[in-house]
Amino acid sequence: MDSAISSNTQTAILVVAVAVLFGWLYLKLKPSKPNLPPGSFGLPIIGELIGWVRALESGTAYKWIEERVARHCPIFKTSFMGNRTVVVTGTVANKFVFTSGDEMLRSHQPVPIVYIAGEQSIFEVHGARHKLVRRAIAGFLRPESLQRSVPLMSSLIKRYLTKGAWVLPIYLPFTPYYRALAARRRIYDRFSAIVDERWRRLEYGSLSPNDDVITAMLSMKDEEGRMVPRPEILDNLITLVMASHDTGVSLNASFIRHLAMDEVTLKHICDEHTKILSETKDGNLIWSDVQKMKYTWRVAQELLRIDSPSIGNFRTAVRDISFNGYTIPKGWQTAFPEPEKFNPTRFEGASKSFQPYTFVPFGGGPRVCSGSDYACVSLSLIVHHLVMNYRWSMLVPDELVVRNPFAYPAMDLPIKVYKKEEA
Repeated sequence: MDSAISSNTQTAILVVAVAVLFGWLYLKLKPSKPNLPPGSFGLPIIGELIGWVRALESGTAYKWIEERVARHCPIFKTSFMGNRTVVVTGTVANKFVFTSGDEMLRSHQPVPIVYIAGEQSIFEVHGARHKLVRRAIAGFLRPESLQRSVPLMSSLIKRYLTKGAWVLPIYLPFTPYYRALAARRRIYDRFSAIVDERWRRLEYGSLSPNDDVITAMLSMKDEEGRMVPRPEILDNLITLVMASHDTGVSLNASFIRHLAMDEVTLKHICDEHTKILSETKDGNLIWSDVQKMKYTWRVAQELLRIDSPSIGNFRTAVRDISFNGYTIPKGWQTAFPEPEKFNPTRFEGASKSFQPYTFVPFGGGPRVCSGSDYACVSLSLIVHHLVMNYRWSMLVPDELVVRNPFAYPAMDLPIKVYKKEEA
């Protein structure tokens, strides 16, 4: 009897010991739970998309972010368009995002943007492919290339003034997404014909690779000496149209709106452009004239700082990464917003009052916007011809600025315009 009890006791002890051992091994060997940032994923599938869209449409997107920063911390989790996302804010976050290479954080846009711009657009390609395409595009947007285009750009803007994709991916005929994809097909066909014509002229020798961005992309070869496939060229031409149109229109509208409300800034700009015009030959602008429009660009920079056309950017974690003690799991996205207030002098040379990675309207790192110099030139020329020839006033003085997702006046900025001699 005692022997049986002793045997049972030994068996029980052995079972417990084995269970403890397995339990210890399980705890030791199982993957540790990542320390995710605080926050909420919102409703199933749609996440916090409804609240985010409402904030965009009511002009309170920054407030939406600030509320979550106050509730959680400067890094918080959410869910956008079905994507689990970590929002990181502030200068340290900007540096982290911009200096993390493709091996950690990769550029990856929301699904609608991918389908509209194309899967082979510069937004989506990485590594050597990204460098190849970027080199071809950026070559025509650098100052040394733009200076050749200033007289033509100026005359086109003057003539035009005288004459007067962020949606839910629901593919139904009545949705904006359906119309956007239909427009993409039309643009694709139009560009396809232009690419054919450029290719023929390249073969005949009547064009060179340095004539425009299309001939540059048709002539570029990858590291193995292969030509870039035609669909990739067309995707990137569509991307250029998208990237230059929405952000450019947003900044132009913001500038025109601000000048209508700020007489002091308007006077400084008018004085600058009057002086520049008096020093030109026959009123025709050249590159050196654009370089003198320093105050104009400082105002633009300040408007970009206060209310950038785009509220942030997206990266996807290629692997689990750690930031400020929190884990961003592989496959999650990161987005970063920017700050707010008005003082163009903060951008004057030595008096610059901001730290690195604080002012990032054109992004940073290897994916910094190639079109920043182009934006400066085109805006400066538009402002020049506007302030030299016209005055305007807002018909809706308290018009709200909303986002869809780029910043736009809610009513498309209705203004009363009259030529200066009529003032």
